Amino acid sequence: MPYFQYFRHYAYDNCYVVHSSYDDNNDRRNDKSFEFEELFKQLDLDSRSPTNRPSPPPLDEPYSGINNLLTYSDALSALTMYHGVCGNLIIPRSHPLSKVVYNFGWWKSHVLRHPPRVRELNALGFVWGRLQSPWNLIVESLLCYKSVHGHLDVPTGYVVNSRYKPCKDYPVATWGIELGVICNNIRSRNFYIGGEEGRERVGQLASMGFVFDKSESLFSKTLWAAREYKLRMGGNSRALKVPQKFKVPEDGKDGWPKELGGFR
Repeated sequence: MPYFQYFRHYAYDNCYVVHSSYDDNNDRRNDKSFEFEELFKQLDLDSRSPTNRPSPPPLDEPYSGINNLLTYSDALSALTMYHGVCGNLIIPRSHPLSKVVYNFGWWKSHVLRHPPRVRELNALGFVWGRLQSPWNLIVESLLCYKSVHGHLDVPTGYVVNSRYKPCKDYPVATWGIELGVICNNIRSRNFYIGGEEGRERVGQLASMGFVFDKSESLFSKTLWAAREYKLRMGGNSRALKVPQKFKVPEDGKDGWPKELGGFR
């Protein structure tokens, strides 16, 4: 698929309206699709690319090649258009434009040592926090998760504010991070905890209460829940008979620990 078509397709379909009063049924969003079409025709990334360039990488791979193709002027045009439709530059992480502009390499090539460009991006609400090291953003996400849920037993499918809606629990720079997948990769594949900084990072995670062993964590949580159930509902029977569909009340209701909320 040509690059400009690839960008154009995701530019509109993956735009989340965060600070806006109109909804999915409002024709105003549909009116903007033509403008996206014209914008990416103007960019026409294919016209300045190598003849036998391979197809675009999947969305979960770095867009290092595109960093050299998309000039600052073109990127600013795309960002301005995105801001005009969505009202912000909180671009979903799966969006191709996000993979270019929220990339340290692109920033270093096109923005570093260019104060006027920094001012232009500031005026659009560029999320500079997205340029932090991945590890810093992961730690920040984990700390926020723990403050909300009281633990770091993060479900594998958990994504930080996946719908990119206004949220006070997490900084904007962390929105869209696949925290559950990252935690699983840390446990099973030693992602982010290898190399020279590995020991320090493991200690950092341990001090936060990171769950390195899911099976041990599940057993401890089950035992805790069973004791709490026995305390409240066990009666005089020595056998603990818990209904199959029983779920621990949320938000500390009926005196249950908040950390167990929703546990079955």
